Amino acid sequence: MLNLFSSQTAVVTGASSGIGRALALSLAKHGARLALLGRNTEVLATVAAQARATSTQVVCYAADLSLDPEMSHVIDRIQHDFEGVDILIHSAGILMQAPLEAAPIDDFDRQYRVNVRAPHVLTQAFLPQLKTHQGQVVFINSSVGQNARATVGPYAASKHALKALADSLRDEVNA
Repeated sequence: MLNLFSSQTAVVTGASSGIGRALALSLAKHGARLALLGRNTEVLATVAAQARATSTQVVCYAADLSLDPEMSHVIDRIQHDFEGVDILIHSAGILMQAPLEAAPIDDFDRQYRVNVRAPHVLTQAFLPQLKTHQGQVVFINSSVGQNARATVGPYAASKHALKALADSLRDEVNA
């Protein structure tokens, strides 16, 4: 297997399942060093064990990205554990469905914090390194952000905002 990413470090949020897990394992197969973020330590450890078969460095960080102290801690730990970040993948996301008239505002706030605010904070923290390394930021999104439907209003709003964040960043950093 060609080690396309052997000299690169990738931070992957939502690495314990779904697209985040698949991307983490694929990057590992291509030799990337991995910082895996997720809420469940045990599930992350399983993904890490698989990734270690082909990656030289895999570190797990259990964190709830809706909580500022946990995000600050994980940023500090990644900056301590790795020499730099070359790839930042925002795959973590949360969906809570309910009709607008019944949806608790706390659910809306949590979706905003995980789906929009966390990518903003993490990108801001790692952007100097990413720019120096000519790295990549990947925002995993949902078509619901462009085509909302019943019972997913707050989620759709957060995904629409994530697209705006990604578009704005692209315009700022693409020379």
